[in-house]
Amino acid sequence: MAGNNRRLPPFVTRVLSATVLLGIVGLAFWLGYWWVVGLIAVFSGLCCWEWRRLLKRGGHQRLTWWVVGVYVCIVPAWALYVLYDTFGVGAVLSLMILVWSTDSIAYLVGKAIGRHKLCPAISPKKTWEGSLGALLLAPLAATWASIGLWEIPHENWLASLSVFVLLCILSQLGDLFESDVKRQFGVKDTGSLIPGHGGVLDRVDGFIFTAPVAAFGGVFLWLF
Repeated sequence: MAGNNRRLPPFVTRVLSATVLLGIVGLAFWLGYWWVVGLIAVFSGLCCWEWRRLLKRGGHQRLTWWVVGVYVCIVPAWALYVLYDTFGVGAVLSLMILVWSTDSIAYLVGKAIGRHKLCPAISPKKTWEGSLGALLLAPLAATWASIGLWEIPHENWLASLSVFVLLCILSQLGDLFESDVKRQFGVKDTGSLIPGHGGVLDRVDGFIFTAPVAAFGGVFLWLF
């Protein structure tokens, strides 16, 4: 019967999957250090698995793609660990809020008022309106979070906002980079592990450039 084939609307599926993921991340942070480290390792391992499948499916066996894969799957995960180990849970959560709010705001604003394509050759659905909307709102959300969660002094909010604006740009560049990778391999999503979202790589692409810059830039300033 037709009723037996009913599926949840895509938006509902995305929201439910995102809620479960946020619950898993929140539980890991609540349980403590080794749970967070383990979660980062699991996500990194899943990214490696998806990348390996991309190499097979896309037929790309050149060394270049292996080098890129090592960076995409390992370096951001290591940077998140450094950020967590050096600056604590507030720093990681602030970055997560920045990356995920950038993605969500760009999608929603682009869906509502997007008219001008950002980079149609790589990602036809992304718009300048969505990108600028994320650039205006996501750094504000992350700055507020950094003051409340990371205990950044209130008088430093402007410096924090400036940093998060840079990271917001890098987050969008990471998204475009991963879109270009998928285009090169001829696939729509990197996998299907997360219903409504695609693969793990589809959900962590915003960390490709933001995590290394946040972690190693922060450590540099902290040391010197």
